[in-house]
Amino acid sequence: MSSAALQVRALQQLLRERATASQGLEGLAQSFFPQAAEVIMTPWTLAANQDWAYPQTQGERPADLEEDAQYFAALDALTAEDVEVYRLLFEVFNLVKPLSALHEEPLRSRVLERQQQQGGK
Repeated sequence: MSSAALQVRALQQLLRERATASQGLEGLAQSFFPQAAEVIMTPWTLAANQDWAYPQTQGERPADLEEDAQYFAALDALTAEDVEVYRLLFEVFNLVKPLSALHEEPLRSRVLERQQQQGGK
């Protein structure tokens, strides 16, 4: 539902802009669908990547699947000791922030350091 609400907000913004500029609906889809795809990317990635944990999942596995799993395991370990990391993860999972926020500095360096501490993974 959060994804749908964010897509509605993007569509409302586009419609407002077009109304202000007296553009009409011509080309609305071409403007909207890239924005909708951006909104959908985070929940889709989070859901789909969890499916790959099961060996019976069929399809082409992402090349960086193991690397991503190790990154998220280290990130998860950090959430247990840092409330700000937990809050950020919570915001990403609730679509308040994009998935890319979990790979920004200085968090990325902290996660990579944690991976090394967990056995060089």
